[in-house]
Amino acid sequence: MSRRIERLAADDGVRLVAELRHTEPLARCIAAGGGQIVLCGPGMYVNRAIGIGMDDPVTDAFFETLESEAAQVGVPPAIEVCPHADPTLVEGAARRGYALRSFRSVLTRQVQVEDAVHVDLDVALVGRDVDLATWQRTAVLGFEIEGAEAQSISDRFSAAWSRVEGQRFLVARVEGVPAACAVVDVRQRVAQLGGMCTVPAYRRRGLQQALLRVRLAHAAHVGADLAVATADPGSSSERNLLQAGFVVAYTRAELRRS
Repeated sequence: MSRRIERLAADDGVRLVAELRHTEPLARCIAAGGGQIVLCGPGMYVNRAIGIGMDDPVTDAFFETLESEAAQVGVPPAIEVCPHADPTLVEGAARRGYALRSFRSVLTRQVQVEDAVHVDLDVALVGRDVDLATWQRTAVLGFEIEGAEAQSISDRFSAAWSRVEGQRFLVARVEGVPAACAVVDVRQRVAQLGGMCTVPAYRRRGLQQALLRVRLAHAAHVGADLAVATADPGSSSERNLLQAGFVVAYTRAELRRS
């Protein structure tokens, strides 16, 4: 299961960079170490190697490629490490001075026929019911992104993400006002859930749980058998996922070299 999830995550990086290149000339994706080195550019949310060492040992050639490419983009070399990766990944990183930066829980849940139920929530689909700018404004408020440059990065990133085939961007409304947003993508029978946040004024109303049910219903309708989401350990997002029947499958670590 971890191989299945990590390979999809690496492939997502390839698909994202293909769209991001339209606005970010430094964005690039390089196959290496059995996964992908995904570099979106300074300030962007994804600048790290993904899905590395899931099948074979990791050699010095991988680290040399990562460090060279990261230097050209202008970001520190970083690796997202699955605990089931070959031990040579962590051993090589330790020799080259990489340090632990953060953890991220990977949560999973089986998608069941019973998930295909109607949820009484006003949900707008970007591209059909609402425009992308509405989703972007909701995300800026929900994630509490401050400053013009940070908001510009968020908008450019989400614009590229929304163009990736299969992505469904959702906005939940309360009395017609955008109050929360989320994303779901189903590929190879795996529903990947992300981009979920709630505008502060509308928190503690069950919107995240409702958006989880909406996305699980979509996953059930299109034949997914597994739902995957990530969250910071101990966060409110992780608690919401656990309440919705998800379990922590494993925890990724991000290693970075300064």
